Amino acid sequence: MATHITEALYISGGLSSSIDFNANNPVIGYQNLVEVGGITSDSAETDYPVTNLGNDSTAEYWESASDALQYVTFVLGTAQAVDYIGVGAHNLVGATYEFQYKVTAGGTWTAVDTPLTPNDNSAIMWLFDSITADYWRIKITPVTGTNPKIGVVYIGQRLQLQRRIYVGHTPIVYGRNTSIQTGMSESGNFLGRVLKREQLESSFEQENVSPSFYRDSVDAFVIHAKTKPWFFSWRPSQYPLEVGYCWATSDIVPSNQRTNGMMSFSVKYGAHAPWT
Repeated sequence: MATHITEALYISGGLSSSIDFNANNPVIGYQNLVEVGGITSDSAETDYPVTNLGNDSTAEYWESASDALQYVTFVLGTAQAVDYIGVGAHNLVGATYEFQYKVTAGGTWTAVDTPLTPNDNSAIMWLFDSITADYWRIKITPVTGTNPKIGVVYIGQRLQLQRRIYVGHTPIVYGRNTSIQTGMSESGNFLGRVLKREQLESSFEQENVSPSFYRDSVDAFVIHAKTKPWFFSWRPSQYPLEVGYCWATSDIVPSNQRTNGMMSFSVKYGAHAPWT
């Protein structure tokens, strides 16, 4: 039975796969099966079509032309295994949303679980037992007077890292990096401050990673991260609200840490600051 633990991140019982893993191992969502030609919506503003969800940019987003009930549908082209969904750069705070799927075009839509309502506009990440399906959709019941908009949707299979993160890590939602302009009068009085830009920044390390796990599972993510973003939850069960839509700010370079072949690597990354 799946279990909800917050408005921002949903976890099923399928996160533990061996003695090395449990529900607090970091999770990266970088695989994305969404294709531009397979996305439709009930409505869209002319300048903000739903096809914008087929790219990684948070500046190019889908915006509904209505505050009525909305469905955004994704056709993957073939039934594929999916165990995470990520939503970034959205204004769904206060709205109700639900992820649904069906295996065939003529099938019945099934909810992954019950609807949720976000507390804010931070990145959303749902983790669940693998479902093989071709058709996925987001059901959105907006806040009255607010047309929903979303910048990024990833649907795919997650990477669960081998080592948990403990001390020395800044959760991404707290890693605020702002550019501020301060107004001062000629006599030295404070006139106010203007926020010009905000993003989030952090880093994490992985040590004693087995050589086979790095080569078989991590390196594909490292190659992806050279040019593309990903979703990240550093400690999903204990701190499920601390999710980011992230990108690497420097190369990820592993090193041999021990004579038995164990490896280490570190990731420095930025993330999209929630819309206000």
